[in-house]
Amino acid sequence: MKRRDRPTPTVPLPKPVKQSRHRLLLISLFILLIISITIAVMIGPVPISPVRVWGIALSQLVPTLSGDWSPAQVQIVWLIRFPRVLLAVLVGAGLSVVGVTMQHSCEIPWQILTS
Repeated sequence: MKRRDRPTPTVPLPKPVKQSRHRLLLISLFILLIISITIAVMIGPVPISPVRVWGIALSQLVPTLSGDWSPAQVQIVWLIRFPRVLLAVLVGAGLSVVGVTMQHSCEIPWQILTS
C-alpha cells in the first residue's frame, strides 16, 4: 500500500507592510518617548519647565553651555529625575523584549493576539 503525502495546510501570510509606514511608526514612537521623558522629568515637588530640563541636560553633556538655573535645579534634574526616568525606559524595553521572547518560545500565533 502506497502512502500518499497529504498537502500541508498553508496559513496565509500577512501582507508586507510598506517600509515608509514602518519608518513613520518608529519616528512617531520615538517622539512620543521623548515627550514622555520630558513630562516625567518635569513633574515633581519642584516644577521645572521643559526648556530648562533640556537646557540642564545639554549643559551637563556639553560643559561649555551654561544657563540661569540654580545648582539645586541641576541636582534635581541630573542626579534624581533623569536617572529614575532612564531606568524606567530601560526596564520597559527589557520587559518588551522578554514578552516577545516568551510569545515566540510558546509559539503563540499573532492572530490570537490581534483579534
